[in-house]
Amino acid sequence: MSLINKIISHILEKNEALVKVKNLLGDAKIKYAELVSEPTEEWNEDVCNFSFKTYGAVIKGTMQVEENNVTISAEIPFWMKPFAARIEEVFEKQAKELLAK
Repeated sequence: MSLINKIISHILEKNEALVKVKNLLGDAKIKYAELVSEPTEEWNEDVCNFSFKTYGAVIKGTMQVEENNVTISAEIPFWMKPFAARIEEVFEKQAKELLAK
C-alpha cells in the first residue's frame, strides 16, 4: 500500500467546514460516478472514514476537519502509486474549491 497525506488550510469556522466537507463527499459521489463505485462514509464527530472503488482498486482513508485545516489520508494499492499524484490533486482541488466558498 502507498499512502496519500494532504493538509488543506481553510479560514472557516470548524462547524461550517465540517458541513462543507460532508457535502463534498456527496458531490463527489455524483461528479465521479462513472469512475467511483461502492462509496462509503462513516462519520464520528469530525472524522470521516471513507472508502470507494476505482479501476478495480479499493481506496480507504480518513478525513479530519480541524479548526484551520482538513487532513486527508488515504491508502492506495501499490500498483496505483503512479496515479497517487493525480488522486491527491483531485482531493486537494475539490476540497479547496469547497472550503473557499
